[in-house]
Amino acid sequence: MVKIINRRNSIVYLVNKNYVIKKYNYKFSIHEEIQQYNKLTELVSNHSIFNIPRIYYSNEKYNFFRFEYIDGSRLDKIFNNSKIIILEKLKEEFLRFFARSADKGYQFDLDPSNLIMKNIGYIYIIDPICEKIDIEHHSIIVFTFGLIKLYLKNIYKINPVKFFRIWNSYYDGYIQYRNLKASELNNEMEIYIDKVIYWNTFENFNSSIFNGIIRKLIYVPIYIIIKYIFKYNLLGL
Repeated sequence: MVKIINRRNSIVYLVNKNYVIKKYNYKFSIHEEIQQYNKLTELVSNHSIFNIPRIYYSNEKYNFFRFEYIDGSRLDKIFNNSKIIILEKLKEEFLRFFARSADKGYQFDLDPSNLIMKNIGYIYIIDPICEKIDIEHHSIIVFTFGLIKLYLKNIYKINPVKFFRIWNSYYDGYIQYRNLKASELNNEMEIYIDKVIYWNTFENFNSSIFNGIIRKLIYVPIYIIIKYIFKYNLLGL
């Protein structure tokens, strides 16, 4: 058994090319994750690009479950100038899915690192569980903030003009799609960033002391700046 991902609340092991094992270590439970997958099953049943891995076995006593291995690439791992255009092509599908999630009042962790692309055009949601936040348009907020984080980590690989055009096509596109005011979505983004700042400042992670220092001294100040960009609508949305 080989450990492949050490995430904030869980560890994922690759068993073979058919399935993986995921074990939670604190905060969330397998029961909660299965509930999230049940909600997702409802949303993806008639959706053309979104899917979820099959769950083969779950054990709530030891807080782990076994699910389908998805042979693809996480969106955060293909984030460069040549691949970012894929997001442009899939925008309408994403916006529809975000809107359906909001209509149902469902909240999933749709950060790009939790989305796997298989055979260009098929998106698998692999880690949907998240802490509930009092915002209505959770999916678009988490996804677009995730894109900002990815850009900051790949700032030398991505053309900023190209990135902002695509990012804005999602953020502003959702505002138009849902007939919202920009201030409504900006306010929810502020609330979400406050939670991200809290998580990175006070919560324990499955990572080294060095990474914890990086989060607090570098990421948190950047997130505070981003928060005020939305607060004062400096993007001109």
